[in-house]
Amino acid sequence: KKALKTGGFEKECSECKKSRSTEVEDPNFEEDHSLWMCLRCGTQLCGRARNKHALNHFNTPHSDSHALTANTTTWGVYCYNCNNEFTASSSKKLHECIEYLKK
Repeated sequence: KKALKTGGFEKECSECKKSRSTEVEDPNFEEDHSLWMCLRCGTQLCGRARNKHALNHFNTPHSDSHALTANTTTWGVYCYNCNNEFTASSSKKLHECIEYLKK
């Protein structure tokens, strides 16, 4: 819980902020401001519809799994290991975690 609520919710992906000066705007780019929060460490990054920084976070080697993410707009949950999106109500612990984040 401590990692999930230390700084509140971000408005912009931290990796997009860092690389903004080097990226070229794509005219076909569809704006998606949804951020995905890693439920292991609390990192909030953009999803696959934007620059895939949340996916890159999952693919970065960690000592523990960073596979579960929550969309901070819709509260949908995605598992990179399962490659599947599901609702928080599918697990009691997951539901408690999402309800904690909503407070």
